[in-house]
Amino acid sequence: MQDTSHGLLLALLAGLILLSGFFSGSETGMMSLNRYRLKHLARQGHRGAQKAKALLDKPEQLIGVILIGNNFVNILASSLATVLALSWFGDNGIAIATMTLTIIILIFAEVTPKTLAAFKPERIAFLAAHILRPLLTLLYPLVWLVNVFSTLVSVLDLEHVTVEDIMVPRNEIHGLDIENDVDSILQQIRAGQHTRMPVFKNNLNHPMGVLHMRKLGQFLASSDAKTITNLLHYTDDPYYTLEGTPLHTQLNNFQKTKNRMALVVDEYGDIQ
Repeated sequence: MQDTSHGLLLALLAGLILLSGFFSGSETGMMSLNRYRLKHLARQGHRGAQKAKALLDKPEQLIGVILIGNNFVNILASSLATVLALSWFGDNGIAIATMTLTIIILIFAEVTPKTLAAFKPERIAFLAAHILRPLLTLLYPLVWLVNVFSTLVSVLDLEHVTVEDIMVPRNEIHGLDIENDVDSILQQIRAGQHTRMPVFKNNLNHPMGVLHMRKLGQFLASSDAKTITNLLHYTDDPYYTLEGTPLHTQLNNFQKTKNRMALVVDEYGDIQ
């Protein structure tokens, strides 16, 4: 009788490990999908693609249901493994169960399914989408609650972060000196990786504007390109913020002013 109960527990444990592998592989498969191909397949009526796209349209809910499912099966698997190990090995069973289950989960529920999903994301993700959609519907209240709490924690963290904590230091700012010639500025732009760059005269404490790379083409195509100072006609006014400004306040200010970049200044107006 005891052997029968042990057999059932082992079968259940194996099933939980497979489920853990399913959730791990689903996450990797979903996140590895080519978004353009996914949209194309969804428009063509591919049901798996349509369901996967619907899930990826709300990534916080997708991640929530995967993490809830994965943690649930892993905790339950750990409990079952402990029960079996205690029955077989006594008090030493806890250490044996922990070590053995960790290795098994790492190989069969993490590394292997994630590797397979990385190589075959569509096959894994489209299949998983058929299961994750109804599971999300079933667990939606719990997923919503988890997302609410995680959002609150992020908001509380932002209240303690200022623009100084995340700004680019002055010595690392890539800007355009209006005193340089056109060729030097173009060479600097080609070497850069930014969409917007501050334009200054001699040094950063004399900002003249902010140039969007989209407007650079307009400048070069016009007769104004003969004189580099005419570049200022294509720049936007610089936007400033004080050091010490809470990050969440600055994010709200960006939304109100429709700005994407700010120059951080100290109490004396020097660029930081």
